[in-house]
Amino acid sequence: MTVYLSIRSDSRHSRSIRVDLLVKELSEWPNFQRGNMSLFNIIRDGEPRAFLYAIACSAEGNFAVFDESPLPIEVNLIELQYPYSETQYADKYDLLTIDIACFLGWEAWTKDDDGKDVCLWSPTSHGS
Repeated sequence: MTVYLSIRSDSRHSRSIRVDLLVKELSEWPNFQRGNMSLFNIIRDGEPRAFLYAIACSAEGNFAVFDESPLPIEVNLIELQYPYSETQYADKYDLLTIDIACFLGWEAWTKDDDGKDVCLWSPTSHGS
């Protein structure tokens, strides 16, 4: 089982960021390592434990990702994914997702135990 945390500008995915600018910024963040399939691997204890994906999606949030596909030039959805075995570190992954959302001025989302969307952070609700 995989846990998904999402970062988006709004519910319509109306803003994008260029991948090269995102890579330039996040390459400086601690424990971020460029990935092969993912945009970044998130390293804990010297091993990749979570993965950050950059996605171009429709206004409805629909997308397809193909192995070995080149990254899009611009993305409007970023997902942090980690295996259920990492849930003891869920608070750290939530905070990392919020940090990225704050940097972008976007929203950070997760799902509760019932599968309902839960906003972790939004610029409008936090006065940014």
